[in-house]
Order: sequence, then structure tokens, then C-alpha cells
Amino acid sequence: MSPVMKTSFLSLVIFSFQVIKIQVLACSIPPPTVECNGSGCILYNNQGLWEDHSPCTAAKSAFPTSEAQLVAAVADGVKNKQKINVISGWAHSHTRLACVGDGGLIISTRDFASKLQLDKTAKTITVDPGVIFRDLLDAAAKEGLAFPTSTSWDGVSAAGSISTGAHGSGLVGKGSAINEYVVGLRLVVPAPASEGYAKVIQLTEGDEDLKAARFSLGTLGAISQITFALEPMFKRSVSLSLEDDAGLEDRLERFLRGTEFANIYWYVAHAKAFLGKIDRVSVDTPGNGVNKVSYLPTTVAKVEKSSAKYDAYEANHDDVSLCNETGKSMTSRVAGGGGFLNDGVNFTGYPVVGFNHLMQVSGGCQDYHQKQDNQSSCTTSKITDKNQSICAWDRRVNSRLSFDLEIRVPLSRAPDAIKDIKKIRDLNPNALCAVEGSGIIMRTIKKSEAYLGPPEDMVTFEVAYYRSREAYVPKSNMDIYQEIEQLLIEKYGGNLHWGKSGGHLFEGLANKMVNLPKFLEVKKRLDPQGLFSNDWTDALLGLGGKKVEILKKGCALEKLCKCRKDIHCAPDKGYLCKPGRVWANARVCRKGN
Repeated sequence: MSPVMKTSFLSLVIFSFQVIKIQVLACSIPPPTVECNGSGCILYNNQGLWEDHSPCTAAKSAFPTSEAQLVAAVADGVKNKQKINVISGWAHSHTRLACVGDGGLIISTRDFASKLQLDKTAKTITVDPGVIFRDLLDAAAKEGLAFPTSTSWDGVSAAGSISTGAHGSGLVGKGSAINEYVVGLRLVVPAPASEGYAKVIQLTEGDEDLKAARFSLGTLGAISQITFALEPMFKRSVSLSLEDDAGLEDRLERFLRGTEFANIYWYVAHAKAFLGKIDRVSVDTPGNGVNKVSYLPTTVAKVEKSSAKYDAYEANHDDVSLCNETGKSMTSRVAGGGGFLNDGVNFTGYPVVGFNHLMQVSGGCQDYHQKQDNQSSCTTSKITDKNQSICAWDRRVNSRLSFDLEIRVPLSRAPDAIKDIKKIRDLNPNALCAVEGSGIIMRTIKKSEAYLGPPEDMVTFEVAYYRSREAYVPKSNMDIYQEIEQLLIEKYGGNLHWGKSGGHLFEGLANKMVNLPKFLEVKKRLDPQGLFSNDWTDALLGLGGKKVEILKKGCALEKLCKCRKDIHCAPDKGYLCKPGRVWANARVCRKGN
């Protein structure tokens, strides 16, 4: 199952592999991810922009509704020796994990999302691959059961979330990664002609191959069914506090280990940290709180107005206005309870207590269906009515684009990483105001037995910041962000979220996966011809001599390379390749001297 991730307009939430059931395409619902004609198919992501600016194509697509139809689609691809990848209804990966090439086959689980089967005695739920988490959480809650973790947005699909290692935050129990709760999985894999070119294998807890299949980047086969472990329902108690970041490094591990679902929004430029103390409490604890971070539809006019404003800040190198914006965002987050509402309508104070499935995740726009009286202003490629309601990530609109990187650093090394980031910050605090409204988002992921999972407890540093819609345009203060990224990867042993931005920073990632040989043995056995792989996954996994990094003119501007020469930056605009100011091994594009 191919990973697909997505980022909301304000980058408050990390979006993953989602599916939306659509009866009639309406302007308010984003256009299809896969569009085909007589000459082939094009796969889009939410930004309409892949990291290398080249299109993501396929020869044809399939939309199965059942396991039998999925088997038939895979068999057709295997028989024709096509590259195969599986996506959900609305793919949003920033990288090329989902791309198969001109001769390949894209299989979408958009319409394979109806099964939600609970076993109350065993405390499990079995779902189709395209089922989104909001449906899963609600179905479990009706039977008094809970799924303890989730991404921050409820539109991720079951198969996509486990395939990319999507996660929430927490180090208690099995931790925050969704794939850790997989106790059963059915996988459609290639087979010889004598077996019909495709077959289904069943994996359960105790099967060694499940350690590969529960987190596979889509490179083993097509997931047709997943069984997750559940727990008795509980409530969450949330208390958030805005504090100075002085000494954050000293109290970091104690805070993250002492709170079950802890997270931190670090407003680096403002020297503030918004600490989320989030713990489970008994269902008898009073409170009917909900997580209401708003991801409801907005209008084309509002999206484009906001985008134009930030384009102007960037073009004018207006760090002061950017700092004012992030300051407002921080203040608003504090005043609004971080989106948590005590009674579903109002925030009246901490703690906010509510049932787990209503507090752990938020969303909304993927379920929005507005009756359209006039469709003439809407096509799959364009919206002409500026007052039209849309989801803010709709690629038809000139919305604000961003690089969105999540770098996972061993928790034991995170305090020193924070100290170095502060040193970089202190050289020019306003330069870091381009980090979008949530600051640097810090969450935790527990050590995993999954072969591609983290070998030790990790803390994430998620940074989302401005990206130009045009190719090879240097970003103001880009050296600051490049130095922080290289610092976390090279000095502190960080690795990237597999489905988010990163470009050249993915180079060498395979070397940090201690169980990679075990994963590759399973991969070779289940898909010996590598039909579920592509050049990008081969490069990630260190196969065939493939490389992630692309060295060419301007490559460092788009994260395609770490600059070696000035030509990798933008010398004609004054951006030259220079060492980092704190991490001297960094090579960054800096304007002037």
C-alpha cells in the first residue's frame, strides 16, 4: 500500500493516506486524485506539486470494491509485468512513493472502504483498507471500545496510515504508531501463472512476516484487510500551558515520558513552548469535551487572500510581519484552548475531559457535502467562483504551499538538538517566524519491533514552512532551515517520516534501519520481481544503486540535493553555497556573506 500524506492549509495537522466517499463530484469536494484519459493517467497530490516538479503518471488505474476485485487488479498488473502501487481516495504524499511511471498500474482503495467488523470479546476491529479513521473510531466507540492512538487528522485511511508509519504521540503501552496495533492482515501478493498471477496471504500475531507487512511502504503487495487491537473506552484529560522555552531541553524527557499522550508546539522564534499534558482518565470522570480544531470548508477567496499575503511577506523578506502572524497564531491557540472545547461549543478552562475518540483527533472537511445549485463554475481542474466553499487543501486553488518535514531524533539526543536549534535561532530569531502556525511540533514514537520501525524511542521535530509554487525560487532565510534539517539528520542521527517532504535528506536512511535485511528478505520472497517497488522506494531501501539525491542546477532550492557548489543554489540571485553557522558540516544556500 503506497503511502500518501497530506498537510492542511495551516499545517496544524499532518495529513495521511485518506479516502472520501463521493456520490457526485461537487465543487466543495477536492477533485479526484487519479485522472485518466485514452493516453494514460496522472496521479496528483494535495499541492498538485511533487518534490521534483515532474508529473506522476501511470498507464491505467483500477478502483476495486472488494478483495476479489483487488486480486483481479493485481493479477492483471503482474501478468503484464507492470509496476503496481496502491493509493486511497485522495493521495497527498509530497514524495514520489506512489508514482509507478508511464507503464504502471495505480490501484485506488477509494471504493474499498465499507467493512467495519467488531469482535467485542476479542476487542478487535477488522476493516477494509480504505476505511478512514473517523469511521473506525466511531464504530469502536459504539461498542464501548477505543483505539488509543491516531494521527491528528481523522481522514487517514487504515492501510495508508500503517504503510507509512503514521502516528500520534506517546510512549506508554504499544506507543503512538498506528501500525503497532495491527494483529491481523490480509495481503494480495504476486503469484506465478499457475496460481492466477496473484494470491492472498493471511498474517496474524506471531507471524514473523507481520513485522514487515504492518509497515511496508507499500512494497510487499496490496493490503486487502486489517485487524486492529482495541481497548475498553477511556477518557482523555487535556491541560495545555504556554511556557518560556528556557530549560526546555532539561525537562523534555521527563515531560514526554511522564504524560501518556504528551506533545509540544515549540514557537522557536518567540522562545515559547505550548506543552500538551494529555493523559487517560476513567470514563466516570466528568466531562464531555471534544477536539474541535477546525478543518471545515472555507472559500476560494479566503484561501487565495491568505496565500497572497504570505507570498508578499516572502517576496519582501518581511520577517517582522511573519512574526506578528505566528504570534497571533500562538495567542489564539492559548485563548482557544488549543482547539479543545469543554462542552463541544465553548472552551471554559482546563482540564478539558472527554471520550477518547472525540478528543484524540479532529477533522471534518472530508465529510463535507454541500448541495450545489450551479455546477457551471466548477470543473475538476478549475473553480471560477471565488465564493465557492472548498477544502483548504484543494489543488485547484492557489493556496499556500509548504515544505513539511518531520525529522525523528532519538529521545536521548533530543536535548542537545534543542540546544543547537536555540543557537541557530539566537543568531536571527525573526528568521524562524516562517515556520507555520503550530511552530515546531514535537511528538513521540516508541521503539518498535516492526522491521522499518524506530529502533529506539524517538521524538519528532516537524517543521512546515513556505514553499514557492514556481520551481527553483530561493526562499528567504532558507539557510536557517537547511542548517536545522541537516543538523538533526547528520549530527543527531535523525531520520525522516517516509511520506513527507525531505528530498535529498532521505539519502542513507536505509543505513539507520537496523532490521532492514530482515525486511528485504520478506520483500524478495513476497514480490521477487519488485513490481510493488519504484525508483524512489528502491533508493530509500538502498536497492539497485538507486539514489534519492539529484545533483543539478538549483537542486538545493527544491531539497533535491545538499549543495556542493554555488550553482546548486541561485548565484544569479545572490544565494551561494555556504557552511552552516552552528553545524559547520551543513551546506546551505545563503544570500550574500
